Amino acid sequence: MNEYYLNNPENRHLVKADFPNAEHMFVCGDIHGEFRSLVFTICSKYNLNNAVVIVAGDCGLGFHSPKYYESEFKHCGQQLRNHNVTVVLLRGNHDDPAWFIEQRQAADGFLIIPDYTVIRCCWHNVLCIGGAISIDRRVRKNWQAADGHTYYWPDEPPFYSPVLLDELRQLQLPIDTVVTHTAPSFCMPTDKNGIESWLARDNALFLDCEMERTTIDKIHEHLHADKHPLRQWFYGHFHLHNEASIDGIDYTALNIMEFNDIR
Repeated sequence: MNEYYLNNPENRHLVKADFPNAEHMFVCGDIHGEFRSLVFTICSKYNLNNAVVIVAGDCGLGFHSPKYYESEFKHCGQQLRNHNVTVVLLRGNHDDPAWFIEQRQAADGFLIIPDYTVIRCCWHNVLCIGGAISIDRRVRKNWQAADGHTYYWPDEPPFYSPVLLDELRQLQLPIDTVVTHTAPSFCMPTDKNGIESWLARDNALFLDCEMERTTIDKIHEHLHADKHPLRQWFYGHFHLHNEASIDGIDYTALNIMEFNDIR
């Protein structure tokens, strides 16, 4: 593991992923390791074809051995190939960041992407940025201490990179859609209702959650200052559905395994 790379976001580079032949693009909420359910939803429930599906974080990568995931991807890959669908996996707080250091084809049908990847598809430029704070981190740390298995990764938060955002401008990549795991602070939820018990167990959690949202605010402000033609913003993490139009941008919170099309 290249620890310097993981701990120094500015050592990373903007990544592009092009899908010139795809006819449709969708975003899906958290899947928490349910790859087979995801592929069933794509191929059987919705019968999607010639499409790209972006999972907006909390894919569930890292809780099992690499061989486990290789088996899952192999099991699901044939169905995705039959439908000509690529599933793009973005980092959440329930993912090991080591899986997302660089863009890589996990198997036919699955593409793992690092933060600050631009997906170019269906006449859209979609900026993807993962990461968030785990409200259950204290419990997961206790599990980790008890049995030695890794359940929590401290480098889970999103990071703001003005260097990478400036690179968008330098490369003349106008961003019209953003997919993040968490959301700007002005999007739902705007309070801490429902997580009071987690806050009571973790004295630093409130401020860390505030920092998480502030980080996404900085990304939003940078994109706005650079006059990107933003029209849509999708996020997961909060396990709720919400739609809001704010200053000309449509913000959509996706529930677990919820799909929405990028229009």
